[in-house]
Amino acid sequence: MELISIEKIGKSIIAKEYDYFIKESIDNLDHILSIKRVIEGIADCLKSNEISKKEISDLI
Repeated sequence: MELISIEKIGKSIIAKEYDYFIKESIDNLDHILSIKRVIEGIADCLKSNEISKKEISDLI
């Protein structure tokens, strides 16, 4: 699994989430929790594919 692709996908998802929350005027707390879940999901995927903790923390 290429980390660069994962980083690009993660940034794209976060950008879409940000655009949605700005457009819909959603509460900041909801926005933060949503972004946190996205980041945690990416980290979980990396861990399950045996990516090192150092590489994961470099992305976060």
